[in-house]
Amino acid sequence: MALATRWRSARRCARLKGKNAAFPCRAHRRAPLRWIALTLGWAAIFVTQGVAAQDATPTADVPPPELCQATPPNFEELRAILADPLAIPSAVWTPGTMPEGRPADPETIAGITATLRELVACFNADEVLRAYGLYTDDYLQRIFSTQDPLTQGVYDALATPDPVDPDERSAILAFEDVRVFDDGTVGANVTIRYALIPVPKTFFFTFVRDGERWLIDGALGEISFSVP
Repeated sequence: MALATRWRSARRCARLKGKNAAFPCRAHRRAPLRWIALTLGWAAIFVTQGVAAQDATPTADVPPPELCQATPPNFEELRAILADPLAIPSAVWTPGTMPEGRPADPETIAGITATLRELVACFNADEVLRAYGLYTDDYLQRIFSTQDPLTQGVYDALATPDPVDPDERSAILAFEDVRVFDDGTVGANVTIRYALIPVPKTFFFTFVRDGERWLIDGALGEISFSVP
């Protein structure tokens, strides 16, 4: 499942279960996004730098909802993307290993940081479809390949935001080890704190250049845990 829908499910299910312990969290209420597990078939990996970085006390960056300005795909556009054959990844990384790459320049770091901050802002705004506007077509295909077919009803549900309360907003704690790979893609270790999860989570995001901006092309999680 994708990042945003799963996260929305965790928040809504937690609220509803507080009122009704028998409340079932149905698949279509989850849609394709959930911050708790970040599945999508992502393999768990372990990065020494990410674990060591947790020794320092991180400064939380809570992107405000108004930062979410990405253009959301409409229903027809999203269906067209999902109708294309699923692309075969150009490279498959073995769990436990990551390509080294080379250090990214300041301009590249600024670009992918802006994309990641807007993504988390979209989660805080509960703007799932705008979050999809920050993903590559290939990534969207991989996300939805494990889901039931997209229907107008599911799309309409995702198009109805339920903004997060200020004390429930997600925060970026670390953005580290930004590297450029031989194919031009960029990777970074990102640690995120969620209000409904007791420990921060660290993931490896991959970005692809698209004109003047960077889009998210994948995420591998979870690579480490930190105890608050």
